[in-house]
Amino acid sequence: MQQSQWTGQEPVSPYPRTGAHVEHTAPLRVLPSPLADAPPSNSGPTAVHPPSKNSAVAMDVDANVSVLKPHATSSTWQPSVKKNRNPGNLSLDLSQMEQPVFDPSTSSGSSSNPLGVCLRRIDQAAVCSRVTDFLYVGGAAAAKDRDALLQLGITHILNCAANVVTPDFYPQDFLYYNLRLRDHSSQDIARHFYNVFDFIEKARRRGGRIFVHCVKGISRSPTMAIAYLMWYKRIGMYKALDFIRQARPVVDPNAGFIFQLTEWEQLHREGRPLQLCEQRTVVFRIEVPRESSSSIGNGNGARAAEKPLIIGPLTAIGEDYFHNPSKEIAKLSFIVSCADYMFVWCGADVSDAQVEAAQNAATLLQLYESFPEKYEIVYHGQETSSFWQLVGALRPDEEN
Repeated sequence: MQQSQWTGQEPVSPYPRTGAHVEHTAPLRVLPSPLADAPPSNSGPTAVHPPSKNSAVAMDVDANVSVLKPHATSSTWQPSVKKNRNPGNLSLDLSQMEQPVFDPSTSSGSSSNPLGVCLRRIDQAAVCSRVTDFLYVGGAAAAKDRDALLQLGITHILNCAANVVTPDFYPQDFLYYNLRLRDHSSQDIARHFYNVFDFIEKARRRGGRIFVHCVKGISRSPTMAIAYLMWYKRIGMYKALDFIRQARPVVDPNAGFIFQLTEWEQLHREGRPLQLCEQRTVVFRIEVPRESSSSIGNGNGARAAEKPLIIGPLTAIGEDYFHNPSKEIAKLSFIVSCADYMFVWCGADVSDAQVEAAQNAATLLQLYESFPEKYEIVYHGQETSSFWQLVGALRPDEEN
């Protein structure tokens, strides 16, 4: 019987995704580890590796690999290519995205044997990879290993695939933050960055340790860890990616995630906060996440307004946008800011939850982007002259 064959390459999509003043001043196998809060040294990663089962290969959306099945008329498997959008019109140097060879001494882990790479990736889902003293990345299998997590001193868990993985396995032992993200290049992850930074930073400042996971620990969770390292260490995307791969070689974010990280880097030149880089008025749209899209707590979750979605900076907004808002815009809130002062603008039909979300978003931007310490809340039809002076400087440069 003629067996199906690999083409020799994994399918990789070439397309990327496109009024009041308020002041807010199982046994374990441990591998070598990299330097915690410094650039990677010659030492390797630390990983906690419970026994794995290789009798079955379970595929998941986070694996970015495919298992081939025999075909009646063809012996060659052809990967399908999905087109994705690129909102930032960014170009990407894919030469730096080569996946590291897992084990040069054997063919089972080399790029010349895709099946070996596939099996290795699945096996890595059970590994909790140490990135820094306080930050770990892995897959769902590692998230189920309570004893291993406790032994590592994990206190907080960020689940980036709560739509397919049980949101919180051990709510009495760990504080969870759950995001329901798809491993697809059209998934907007940047809107979650500030909440992720806040979750990790609060844990770190209290002496906690954070485990960030998805299904296989290949795309979604490493992307969030990379974004955090870019902010925390003030480094570029490729440097952060390399830093993560020192600890976890299977890391391979999808193209859309890479472009969003690249866009973030371009907005933060030389690692500086956005407000110091953008000497102009910037606008963010604030949304209240659906209750089903994210949650935080020890199994009980929290009100959605506490984790606002921050979309922007927006480039297709001008003064007329606020003079004559549409019915949809009237239900939303925006943050309009320059280096010296900031406004929270609320449409005429905003809910109390929307206003609260906007206030929480302003606090996050103050903490992680050095936005002004004071802001003023204004409603449509009650804007001040200072607000109109600020939005008058907006110059829309593209269509939404």
